[in-house]
Amino acid sequence: MSRAAEALADPDIKAEWERETAATLKQLGFPVVEGPTSLMHLLPKASTCLTRRLAALGEFLQELEKAEKAEKGDDKSKKADKGGAESILSKTFGCYSPLTIAFCLLTLTKMRSVYSTMDANSDTLSALQTEGLMTGFYEIEGKVKVEMENARRVLIESWDVENRARSLPQFLSGDFRKSR
Repeated sequence: MSRAAEALADPDIKAEWERETAATLKQLGFPVVEGPTSLMHLLPKASTCLTRRLAALGEFLQELEKAEKAEKGDDKSKKADKGGAESILSKTFGCYSPLTIAFCLLTLTKMRSVYSTMDANSDTLSALQTEGLMTGFYEIEGKVKVEMENARRVLIESWDVENRARSLPQFLSGDFRKSR
């Protein structure tokens, strides 16, 4: 069993994790199911929440991709001119050594993966909303429940990945980089 799984087995840690998750979902605007509320009534809110989160994550991802493209362009100019300026990716993430550059690119790859998953989930929720209007929501209630849970999971994952990416410069400027 992993350390994270062992930690979640502790009721106090699990309760705190659930409180943090609920607070994050509330901050993101994801609907909370309380009592006998039908998931079909929450489907439009969840779809809107995913769309907003996709827009915000897409903007951040575009900034990072611009930095990555500039990094590749700077590599060519640095080979020609050793006294060139720092690359944008190095400035954005604080990536200087090959290990930290690999860590930064891994974070960028994870963000792309989460964005893709969230986009697919958003499309699925929109399709279910349309299908529910056409055929009736009670026929697809099981699908909606599964997709709402997937949306909840991917929102938390996107929040986590974005926070890790935004805190990466502080992490790399701390003890980790000094030990290298």
